[in-house]
Amino acid sequence: MKISIPVIIVITFVAFAVMIGYFVVVAMRSEVNLVSQDYYQKELLHDDYMKTIARTDALGDKIKIILNREQKSIDVSLLFGDKPMITKGKALFYRPSSSKLDFEQEFITDDKGFCAIPLTRLVNGNWKIGLEFEIDGKKYLKETTFNY
Repeated sequence: MKISIPVIIVITFVAFAVMIGYFVVVAMRSEVNLVSQDYYQKELLHDDYMKTIARTDALGDKIKIILNREQKSIDVSLLFGDKPMITKGKALFYRPSSSKLDFEQEFITDDKGFCAIPLTRLVNGNWKIGLEFEIDGKKYLKETTFNY
């Protein structure tokens, strides 16, 4: 059986249309989380955010965030001045691939400026953590990424 060239062209166009239709259906069903729900409110606070990051960066290595895989925790060390201060704050966990897994957790450092934040709610993958705390009326924010 011999297939003519016009039939091959029609089959090619039909296959191409089916392929494009498949890609459109897959694209419409996939969830896209490129921006947060309160994007515009966060944009208005961007200058304050940049000042907070600059204030935190000026502290240098006085803020340490270490992933402790054996203990399944994030070890936080906050040292200000000659002695550590008891500090209360919150840790914000962001999952870039799924905003449904984002959460925040309160933390309090001990008298040595140390605390361990348990990682019981984390799933394997890429995470971003932001530590927000306030000392003497000034806000600080330290962010880092890690793979769990």
